[in-house]
Amino acid sequence: MTLPEGEYTLSVSAFGFVAGSVSDVTVAAGEETQVNVSMERAASGTVKGNLTGTGTAIQGKLVVLDTPLAAVDTDANGAFSISLPAGNYSIAADAYGFEPGTSAEFTVNADAETEITLDLAGLPPVLVVDDDAGKAYEGFYSAALGDKAHKVMGYDQLTSLSGEYLAQYEVVVWFTGDDHRSTFSAADQAALT
Repeated sequence: MTLPEGEYTLSVSAFGFVAGSVSDVTVAAGEETQVNVSMERAASGTVKGNLTGTGTAIQGKLVVLDTPLAAVDTDANGAFSISLPAGNYSIAADAYGFEPGTSAEFTVNADAETEITLDLAGLPPVLVVDDDAGKAYEGFYSAALGDKAHKVMGYDQLTSLSGEYLAQYEVVVWFTGDDHRSTFSAADQAALT
């Protein structure tokens, strides 16, 4: 980094390490100052648990929120084990055929195991896609279906539209409004096909 000349204290932090600082760093005009920082690994523990869908073990993917960690796959029985620095966390879970969900916040203590279970709700049988350019036709269909039988999703919420995503539902109703050519793109049609 480029800094005006003077005396500095540098604070350093990284996920999984104890934060530290280096003081009395002198920056002189026109010169390069090298500072080496050694950090200690933070004490860690393990979160173990099971992913279930409406009470039955399911296979899925987990993400520890607000961390740089990559997503973790459960085993075929929904079991998982993740080593984490001591602290407070939440986990987001996703599995085919189920609504994504997030765990309650839990605490990982150093050299200890924390057990949690994430239970995801099943998807309703009908997905209603609201892609009618603001015409609100989906409201009539939703009223007819009732509260639990369907899920209404705005087209702008379908960030990763794919055939695999749509295939999770028994029925997909796609409202395109009065002029389907302006809302129902070729890519949308291919995903539905």
